[in-house]
Amino acid sequence: MAEEQKTRKDSSFFLSDIQCIPNGDRDLPPEYHAYRKKWNEVNEKLIVTDYPMHMDVELNMTCNYACVMCPRTAMNIKNEGQVMEPELYKKIIDEGKREGLLSVDFGDLGEALLRPDLVELIRYATDAGIPDRILHTNASLLTEEMSQRLLDAGITKFTVSLDAFSKESYDKIRIGGDYDKVVANVLKFLELKKKRGLSYPIVRLSFIRMSLNEHEVEPFVNFWKDKVNHIAIQEYINPGKLQDNSLKSSSSEFKEKPKKFVCTQLFQRLVIRWDGTIMPCCVDYENALALGNAHTMTLKEAWRSKKLQALRDIHLAGKFETIPACKLCIESKL
Repeated sequence: MAEEQKTRKDSSFFLSDIQCIPNGDRDLPPEYHAYRKKWNEVNEKLIVTDYPMHMDVELNMTCNYACVMCPRTAMNIKNEGQVMEPELYKKIIDEGKREGLLSVDFGDLGEALLRPDLVELIRYATDAGIPDRILHTNASLLTEEMSQRLLDAGITKFTVSLDAFSKESYDKIRIGGDYDKVVANVLKFLELKKKRGLSYPIVRLSFIRMSLNEHEVEPFVNFWKDKVNHIAIQEYINPGKLQDNSLKSSSSEFKEKPKKFVCTQLFQRLVIRWDGTIMPCCVDYENALALGNAHTMTLKEAWRSKKLQALRDIHLAGKFETIPACKLCIESKL
C-alpha cells in the first residue's frame, strides 16, 4: 500500500477504514471542519449535545437487491411502498436547520436511488446549510446523468457498497446486481468528479468481509486504493442473529464480547425510519428501542427524552447487556 495509507480501528468495534487518496475534504467550508472536530470530541468524551450532530433519514426501505448479509433479507422484508413522505422529510430538515444539525445521511436499509425525487431532497438539505450530506448506494442506478445531478446537488460523502472483486463473488452476495455495470458506474462517477476538478464528495467503497469473499480483500484494496478516498473493510454481522453464521469469515476479528462497551451512537445521532419512527441507533432493525414518531414529536424532544438518557446512563455504567436490543447487537457480531 502507498505510504500515506493508514488503517484505523474504530473504537466503535465495527469498522476498519483504509485511507487512500487524502484531502478529500480540502474544499469543504469551515463549518464542515468544525463539525468533524466536534464529532471527534463527542465520541471521545461521550458528550450529550443539545441536539444530535447527525441523523440517518431513511428516505425509503425499498431495494432492488436481496443481498445475503442484509437485514432486509434476513427479516424477509418485501418492497411494499415503504417510502418517506416528502413533507415529513422536509419537516425533519427544517427542524435540523433551526437547531443546528451538522450531518444527514440519506438512507438506512433501502436503496436511495430508487427515489425519483432524490436529487431534489438532497438539494433541500444542501440549501438548508447542513455541512455534511451523505449518500449510500449500491450504484446499480448510477447512470452518467444521475452522477452529474448528484454532483450538482452537493453531496459531501458518497459511499458505494461493493463487497466483491469478481463477478462470481458479487453474484453470490449482491443478489439482483450486475458487477460489471456497477464497477463501470463507479469509475464513470470518479471520472466526472475529476473532470470537474472537485475534491469532494469524499468517495468510500465498502467491503463486508464474509466467507464468500474474504479471499478478495487484498485484490479489492489494490485495485481501488489509487481511485477513491477511503476503503471500508467491515466484518459480517449476523443481523439480529437471524442467520446461521455461515457467512462469517474465518479471519473475523469479532472473537469475544468487549469487556466494556459504550455505544457512541447514543451520543451522535438519531435514526428516522421511513414511517417516522425515531430510533437511537441504526442497528435495532426491529425498532425495540423506538423513542417516538417524527409525525407527532420533535427530534429535539426525542434526543432529550428520559428514555434515551436512560439508555446512555446504562451504557456509561457498563451495563449495556441489560438492554436486550444492545445485548443482541453485540452478540450478532460474534
